[in-house]
Amino acid sequence: MGSPESKPCELLPKDLELGPLKAVEAVDVATWVRKFAPYCTGCKEFDAQAFEASEPKLNALLAVPTVVGDCCVDPHSLEEPMEHVNVNAQDPLKGPESDGDRELQHVMLMYEGVDGAFAFLNIGMKRQRAGDLEGALNAFRQGLQIRSFMLHSVSDPNKLRSEELHCAMFLIQEAVEISECTGAQSIATVAMLKGLLGMLCHLRGDIEHAIDAYLQALRSLEQLGEEHCLSRAILLHCLGDARSELESYRTALAAYMEAHQVRLVKRTLQTDQGALLLMSIGLARVAVKDLANAMEAYTLAALVFESIGKIETNAFAVLLTYIGAVKLRMSHLEDAASSLLQARHIRMKLGSLGSAEGKHLLVILQQLQQQLQQQMQQHQGEESVRALPSPRRSPRGDACM
Repeated sequence: MGSPESKPCELLPKDLELGPLKAVEAVDVATWVRKFAPYCTGCKEFDAQAFEASEPKLNALLAVPTVVGDCCVDPHSLEEPMEHVNVNAQDPLKGPESDGDRELQHVMLMYEGVDGAFAFLNIGMKRQRAGDLEGALNAFRQGLQIRSFMLHSVSDPNKLRSEELHCAMFLIQEAVEISECTGAQSIATVAMLKGLLGMLCHLRGDIEHAIDAYLQALRSLEQLGEEHCLSRAILLHCLGDARSELESYRTALAAYMEAHQVRLVKRTLQTDQGALLLMSIGLARVAVKDLANAMEAYTLAALVFESIGKIETNAFAVLLTYIGAVKLRMSHLEDAASSLLQARHIRMKLGSLGSAEGKHLLVILQQLQQQLQQQMQQHQGEESVRALPSPRRSPRGDACM
């Protein structure tokens, strides 16, 4: 299945153009189009029969690049386009490198906002004390995802500052210092601890120190030859979020795109975190006004959520809200309405319409309603003008009343 090429981003230098997302391999393309085209990409642009005739290869392997550029340092690596998502592929990773974490997924379904962030913080600290640093990294990443959602809604991320978070930072900082002074821990362990410290700084809003900790952890992993480990993908995602908060969107995209490439290598793009990474890529592209490529990232995220059975979740409702907001900016009001109403339906079903993210959805729905009313008034005005009788002309050619 092939998708039409999108126009390159005109706001970036030529050597920083974001390549369009390539085609999506789907198990049943026609079914996917019927489900997602109305609120993702505009169903009027698709020919379902043509898609059915394309006979997608169900067992096609991911086209995985053999080299991953140093995107956390070099934004020019954005020349690499995003690759295929094969929703029929199974994640071969079991154990610590798979982020299919049932405990975290349960919290994701139950909580949003500050409560959710602190639930993930508690899980992360429990895992850190048990020596499960990768598990702690996954838990803190989910807490940071909530911070990202809060930043793009009417909620205040400063509410995350608390005594519990301060104590957690003190404990991790102490662990880092002891490990560095005694040399009792491996370089990999110290790198993970620095990554955890960066995430806690990030949760508190201390972005500069967070970025410094992320870069130190990433360099240590690279020195160990761990360019493609899942922990690196998580830290790159966090680094991208931090840079986005500083409005350095091009370097944020560089980090996101490398995280994307690592997940392709590890076959973990088809996971909750893979979908959330695609959402982050979409947000950054919206920030540089590359709306077409942002929609492609959002569409892939929707496909991943569908493939893992997570379309009746708050996270998917957030994605639909983002899609609706972009469609609203593109003046595709019918598509925006379809997406936003679907998001509202999900939140009403889950009882989360009163959350900060739910209130943000209602604000965008009000904006949509205003634009629809303006469009209707403009249309009525044009109809009234056309209905006016044409002025009669005198024999001399003057208009007669």
